[in-house]
Amino acid sequence: MAPWRCTGVKAMLELTLEQISMAQSAVDKTAALKLIADHLVADGLVAEGYLTGLMNREQQGSTFLGQGIAIPHGTPETRDLVFTTGVRLMQFPEGVDWGDGQMVYLAIGIAAKSDEHLRLLQLLTRALGEEDLGQALREAKTPEDLLKLLQGAPQELALDAQMISLGVSADDFEELVWRGARLLRKADCVSNGFAAVLQQVEALSLGDGLWWLHSEQTVKRPGLAFVTPDKPMRYLGQPLTGLFCLASLGEAHQALLERLCLLLIEGRG
Repeated sequence: MAPWRCTGVKAMLELTLEQISMAQSAVDKTAALKLIADHLVADGLVAEGYLTGLMNREQQGSTFLGQGIAIPHGTPETRDLVFTTGVRLMQFPEGVDWGDGQMVYLAIGIAAKSDEHLRLLQLLTRALGEEDLGQALREAKTPEDLLKLLQGAPQELALDAQMISLGVSADDFEELVWRGARLLRKADCVSNGFAAVLQQVEALSLGDGLWWLHSEQTVKRPGLAFVTPDKPMRYLGQPLTGLFCLASLGEAHQALLERLCLLLIEGRG
């Protein structure tokens, strides 16, 4: 099976069979995080002490995504402990309580020096849209089965590396909106005029300089674009570090995507 890559960033996140550890067990989330940290250290991705970053990140906000998946990762303060960007996948067939009764059957430990995991989050939304994914992850018997579950889900929502543009040249919020709409147009998610539609929508501040816009007008198929400016910007008196543009059809994807945004806001590890 070919590796599953999130391309287009300085350091590439890649999911391979060798990164998957099946049939693991942990009495609680703390034990699971220690197991993940031990694997990241043993494989030379991070230095000793990265466990502290994993623990602190969970205190800032749970990394539980839904459908039995969590994506534990460090905090900005522990990025200097990362030697190489990478991931390790741990299957817990008996489940691990990630808090509030949320059971995790697959934990994807991430070592990232910046925001590389954003692309992984985008690609995971394909799998998260599947029904009963948690049970399927729990019952998977081989690394091949597990990886197939993650990469084989139908792509109803356009989400790939081409939908992200980091450090784009833009002088103001309106130009950044145009850039996001252009990505959606190139992916054939929207018709001409979507940028003008978004300009009329009230932007939602997500905190930490992130903003959210969405509309159903002129949309052909659902898609999500993310753009960041090449220099510090402000909008309505607040910092502007990134903009999510969602071409929505109904509300099927909106709650999930907002959850992904919140994970970034709560602790951009």
